[in-house]
Amino acid sequence: MTIPGTYLIELERKLTSVSLAIQLLDDYTAGEALGRVSVTIDGNRAPVRNPSGYYVFTDLPAATHDLTVEAEFYLPETVAVPSGPPHDLVKRITLVPNDAYPFSSAATLIRGVVSGVGNEPLADAGLQAVSLLPETSVKAKIGPAGAVLGDTGLPLVNIAGQLAAGDRLMIRDSNASRIEFCTISAPLPANPATDPYALALPLKFNHAAGTTLHLLGVDSILNSRTTARGGFVVYFSRTKTPRFISTLSISHALYQTYQQDVDVSEGSEQSLGRIQLIP
Repeated sequence: MTIPGTYLIELERKLTSVSLAIQLLDDYTAGEALGRVSVTIDGNRAPVRNPSGYYVFTDLPAATHDLTVEAEFYLPETVAVPSGPPHDLVKRITLVPNDAYPFSSAATLIRGVVSGVGNEPLADAGLQAVSLLPETSVKAKIGPAGAVLGDTGLPLVNIAGQLAAGDRLMIRDSNASRIEFCTISAPLPANPATDPYALALPLKFNHAAGTTLHLLGVDSILNSRTTARGGFVVYFSRTKTPRFISTLSISHALYQTYQQDVDVSEGSEQSLGRIQLIP
């Protein structure tokens, strides 16, 4: 529904002018926010919710106001919202689900709890999850000798362009259970035609000659934070491939940044358990 730029409503038998209409959206579904929601402006003023689901504030002075949203299934948000001409009447705010959100059993999720000194839950730690998906084009193939479980070097042929230290790739084995991810490490081979590329970690499986490798690229980024209990959830609304990597970074002003690559499978929920940050 489109709300007109200016209109009048009758409230407590008094004609009043609409100053702001707030629409709350769910970042996971892109639909209307779920559960119990509290919206206030400038600390204590509450809106009226109209039949279309908008939170409507009336007769606000033309100024920038602090809008606070607290919700059952979402992280709290406080944003600055201007009212009065020439600003838009409608303000859309996207809410980030917290770890109490009612995801379906088929959702693709990563969960965990962050703690600090004394193993106490760490609230408001910043969290970023970068989804890395394989490109459709083939970056290289495994050489004639193949690759063996435990190898820390990978012989490659038919390389498209160049490979650099830090490049991450999917080894797309014909057996789906042996698909894995690897990271190219320094030093690079002096002669790529005969020398293997060093890997950051040993291979988990055997792979036949000719197995294709696909470069991983950034697909999406989720920014979130921990709750008062230190909990977090990383969610993937739409997955474009059955397997991908999510690089998780957790930061706090009083602690060192924590980083971990998580191998994600579509439709699965993973728990990273308790992650203790180091001062």
